[in-house]
Amino acid sequence: MGLTKRLAAAGANCVAVTSIAGHFCIEAFKTLSPLPVVDMIAEVKRAIEQCGLTRIGILGTRTVMETRF
Repeated sequence: MGLTKRLAAAGANCVAVTSIAGHFCIEAFKTLSPLPVVDMIAEVKRAIEQCGLTRIGILGTRTVMETRF
C-alpha cells in the first residue's frame, strides 16, 4: 500500500498488480487502494477468452506453479 500511495502522489492514474503473489490479497487491496487497480489475472483471462483459446501454458515461480492459479 505504501508504494501505491507513493505512485498516487507522483501522479499515477492506476496501479497494475503483475505479481501472482500479489493476487493472493488483491480483493482486499482493491478496496483500500487510492488508485484504480488493474488485475493482471483478470486481464489475461479476458485476452484468452477474446482469442478463443482453450488451452494455454503458464510459466512462473515454484510457488505459482504449485498453486491452482
